[in-house]
Amino acid sequence: TLHEDLHEKQTEYRKESELAVNYKEAKLTEMQSVVDNNIVKLTEQVTSTMAHLDDPQYIEIDQFDHADRMVEDLNILGSKLEQADATAGQYSTYQKLFGVPCFEYTELEVGKESLAATRKFWETVRDWNTKYKFWMESDFIELPCEDIDKEVQVFFKDAYTMHKSLNNHVSEMLRDKISEFKMIMPSVLDLGNPNMKTRHFKKVFHALDLSYSEDTVFNLQQLLEA
Repeated sequence: TLHEDLHEKQTEYRKESELAVNYKEAKLTEMQSVVDNNIVKLTEQVTSTMAHLDDPQYIEIDQFDHADRMVEDLNILGSKLEQADATAGQYSTYQKLFGVPCFEYTELEVGKESLAATRKFWETVRDWNTKYKFWMESDFIELPCEDIDKEVQVFFKDAYTMHKSLNNHVSEMLRDKISEFKMIMPSVLDLGNPNMKTRHFKKVFHALDLSYSEDTVFNLQQLLEA
């Protein structure tokens, strides 16, 4: 009868529904386990990556003149952390779908902050080295001395702030190098005054026991070594 057929269909439906629910719960537990295991692996990768920041090279003064290389190394570490951060975001999305609390990637966040500070420092060292070399070796007459003074002031402020935070030998070296250059800036500004004429430079060069003419090309390095 129709009533019996309907009852049979309802029974079959309940059985299929139960199987589907059991399958879903089993798969959900399995997927949660996979994500949990992957989170453990990701955390281990982050720990391994951050261990490189403890490398002595990042606080050795011998690396001061190789800041560009330090920045390259730190950029590689940064790329790894960015990938880890993206992966962590995916895992958090899965956990939200599963309806479970999202894992807190504390070490990853701390690592990102630590890397950012170290990278910013070495970028500053690199930029200082580049600027210093240019200022010292360029034709002095062509140097924009007032602009240089402004840049030195910014370098000086940043170096002191970073040394307060990092407090290592290389941050101390950067602070001291910029401080030394800052001390000669009043003289640089005087020599770079647009009102300086040939007769003025002749007097300066004579005081340094050097010859000077209108065609003389000189740099700051020569003046300081004279």
